[in-house]
Amino acid sequence: MSDRHTLTDDDALCAPGTVRLEDWHQDYPASATLVRSQRSPWRKATNVLLASFYVLLTFAQLDIPFTAWSQYEQQLGFSPGVLNSGAAFNHTGLAIGCFFLVPLVHKYGWRPLYLVSILI
Repeated sequence: MSDRHTLTDDDALCAPGTVRLEDWHQDYPASATLVRSQRSPWRKATNVLLASFYVLLTFAQLDIPFTAWSQYEQQLGFSPGVLNSGAAFNHTGLAIGCFFLVPLVHKYGWRPLYLVSILI
């Protein structure tokens, strides 16, 4: 039997018949400062702040616009259908973006993706 069919701890979490598209592991030297447990407090704080800011932006993008719909209808003359379509495109864009961005997270890491997606 080949090595491809040997089970690992990660395979227990996968559905039967799962085929890995990429088996990618990055080795960290023992002295590297990139190991999570050895990062400096300012790097940990920066990572937490970026993640928190990203969550805040996602919340604002998904939940806040609905509170202003009545003003949009009155002042700008938007119909509820136009506002519903805009919300649907917004949610669809976020959902489709996840399918494209999650593989990049696994390849390049969380922090670069936070920065790039915030800029977009």
